[in-house]
Amino acid sequence: LISRQGNAFQPPPGYTAHFPPYPLDGELYSGRGQFEQISAAVRTQNGDWKNIRLHVFDVPKAQGNLYQRLAVLSGWLKQHPQAPINVIAQTPVRNQAQVQAFLKEIEAGEGVMLRNPNTPYHGGRSSNLLKLKSQYDAECTVTRHHEGKGKYAGKLGAVSCKNQHGEFRIGSGFKDADRDN
Repeated sequence: LISRQGNAFQPPPGYTAHFPPYPLDGELYSGRGQFEQISAAVRTQNGDWKNIRLHVFDVPKAQGNLYQRLAVLSGWLKQHPQAPINVIAQTPVRNQAQVQAFLKEIEAGEGVMLRNPNTPYHGGRSSNLLKLKSQYDAECTVTRHHEGKGKYAGKLGAVSCKNQHGEFRIGSGFKDADRDN
């Protein structure tokens, strides 16, 4: 298992025993609001992977359109039901009103991925794979940790980040437990 940034995860022995012999594109998931639990599991050698499943949204090396590529994995999973893998359901979009209604339905989530199912697999975002959110954010790479001051002395105070728009510093939004690690 390799992260989007290229970092290898070390799941417990047997976790990938029933994975197919071809690459999958997806994300680890255990439930809404469980990101910190998953993050802790993948960062530690003996992390708790008990409820973590790989939710797959594409099969990069399979032939055909998106539905055909996912059907390859669905066929595999019928023969290997013990695999900790779910195929993310795909819903063809009829119009923009349907997209907006669905976005409101799942508002507590991160957004809705919109993709052209007839295009070949392409890693990352493109004009054929877009993320629709009510509130927009951006991803960045953390380049430096800064020690805190005052009540945060000896703990994380802020992080320096870099993305396509430049470098910046983030010092808010961290929980005290996050600052301790």
